[in-house]
Amino acid sequence: MVANHAAILTLAVCVCGVLPPAAASAQSDGLLCEVSDTLSLTPTTGEPSGIALEQHLAYLADGTAGLLIIDISEPAAPAFVAARDTPGTATALVIENGLVFVADGDGGLQIIDVSNPAMPEIVGSFPTAEPALGLCVASGVAYIAVGLDGMLTIDVSDPANPVLLGSYDTAGTATSVACAQGIAYIADADGGLVILDVSNPSSPTLLGQSGAAQVQDVMVQGDLAFAATGSGMAVFDVREPTAPVLLNHTQEIGGGNDITIADNRAYLSGASLAYDIADPEQPSPVGAFSHAGSGAAVRDNLAYIASTDGLLILDITDPPSSTVLGSVYVGTTPEGLAVRGDYAYVADWDDGVVVVDISNPTAPVRIANVPTGNLAHDLALEGNYVYVADPSAGLAVIDVSEPSSPVMVVDPTQFRGTRIDVDGDMACILSSSRLYMVDISNPLEPTLLAQHSGFGAGRRHGKVQIVDGYAFVAGPGLSVFDLSDPEAPPIAQVETDAAATTVEVVDGLACVGTHLSLTLFDVTEPDQPTELGQLVLPLGGAESSHIIGDILHVGLFNGEVWLVDISDPANPHRLISTDRWLSLGGIWDIQIQDDLAFIIDSFTGLIIMNVSDCDDCPADFDSNDLVDSRDIIAFLNAWAAQRGTDCSGGCSADFTGDGLVDSRDFIAFLNAWNAGC
Repeated sequence: MVANHAAILTLAVCVCGVLPPAAASAQSDGLLCEVSDTLSLTPTTGEPSGIALEQHLAYLADGTAGLLIIDISEPAAPAFVAARDTPGTATALVIENGLVFVADGDGGLQIIDVSNPAMPEIVGSFPTAEPALGLCVASGVAYIAVGLDGMLTIDVSDPANPVLLGSYDTAGTATSVACAQGIAYIADADGGLVILDVSNPSSPTLLGQSGAAQVQDVMVQGDLAFAATGSGMAVFDVREPTAPVLLNHTQEIGGGNDITIADNRAYLSGASLAYDIADPEQPSPVGAFSHAGSGAAVRDNLAYIASTDGLLILDITDPPSSTVLGSVYVGTTPEGLAVRGDYAYVADWDDGVVVVDISNPTAPVRIANVPTGNLAHDLALEGNYVYVADPSAGLAVIDVSEPSSPVMVVDPTQFRGTRIDVDGDMACILSSSRLYMVDISNPLEPTLLAQHSGFGAGRRHGKVQIVDGYAFVAGPGLSVFDLSDPEAPPIAQVETDAAATTVEVVDGLACVGTHLSLTLFDVTEPDQPTELGQLVLPLGGAESSHIIGDILHVGLFNGEVWLVDISDPANPHRLISTDRWLSLGGIWDIQIQDDLAFIIDSFTGLIIMNVSDCDDCPADFDSNDLVDSRDIIAFLNAWAAQRGTDCSGGCSADFTGDGLVDSRDFIAFLNAWNAGC
């Protein structure tokens, strides 16, 4: 039998030598799956917004920290090389002949010698009246986008003594510039795309301009200019620079403020959106990573992204389809959400309870609403009724037995509050100063059981959740009430590092969000909450949360959604986030159903995202998210061990599922391996 195994291993090596390579990574699906595409994340001390690659090195414009140099020889394990602080805020850079030219905000133009990458040195600089935001360098001249002052041209042939040659004042705010063949293309924000003749750098002159789209960043490839517009990507035909023509303007949630072009693909906001641009008149989405950034460079199917967290390296061989499936406007100020079956129920300030048909997540439709009087903040769904918290009018009860024809059955007159939860015959309503406990055994006649002062919620903090006969209240800290005795004081109270904004309790674990952090408590003994672990959040903290399995989905004040692994409550850690492009108004509420996240944002409305994990990949036999020669070796060893055995109970090498391990399984596996995932 030993000899047989040796033969199998030899065969595996031979097979690997003759078959073409399989795909590098397992098949992608939703947001959670994207974790497997992340090769590494290298934190930085600043907030990087620009990146350039040179051989095995990545150069980052690291905000207030200046220039950062990282060795990317091993993308899965980048190594720090050197850093050089700059006087301003490094926002963009280019590399030319051993020199890095940095657009340094208030620091103007900084020129850094990196001929020895381990010892970068500033060798020259040029002050600018307005912040230097973007640049390109060609033939010894630097073209600097300087905001309200438009563009400057600077002679940098002597890096130690840069000299101003000329300038051109644009109508808008110049944020980026690309140069090619004696022409400068300026991203001028509201001024659109501005095209200048710079064949004489001392006297730039206007060739043409297009105000068809707001332009935040621009790159030029041949006769085409590709622009990030903040709301998508614009493609211009610039073969006649005096008359640029808008060929297409895509519209996307999250838009994009920077653009990168590589291998017939355009990437917006780092790599959050990807397009096939082989046909520039009809760019087609090919995928969307949720890792937004302010700059990116692409090489060998890897994207190097200057993100708010640092340098992020992604495998972009097979970008997943967009995790944002659909969205729909639901009202002026939506804040509360409940989801069940094919319907989502939204609490909106002006429109009351709004009903949305979500049977097709890619095309949600608002189908009905019931005004509740004043400011509907939150709602809860129990049976055929929606209970609405309104801090001005009070508790309203809506019959939704026919979702397309909701009917108010209890007018709001009492129990004013901003947050609500219901369970069985009990409703808990949290106002700015007190907690109401209400008997709803007869939904048509809500009756006060008790009220407790000193527990409050505001528009951006506070929540109540009922679990197993206990009310967990976030606001101002964490408080726990035993609902078997509604009039009794809380059985436990815990101070938090800031005002508590949200609480989610599942299986004896309470996740409490504040304006600063996320803290996990063991509440298996509700009267003795015990802190287990904590995760620091971006400024503003959490606004909503929902737990599914070992994943906590957190909606943040800054518009991001974080997926946090809480399998080890002592060490919660972020797996992935949508980054702040998802929402401009903060994530007011989030609910998860069937691998879909339903998100309420006060600007967009209801957003539906795919938060599933990767599809199964049969060829990834050793389950390491890669399809390579190791899978063949693992399969053949299993095949040799299981051949001829009884597989009625299942065998890993029974690839065809026919209960037998034979040559057909061998052929089926190799075909799957060759196809990749």
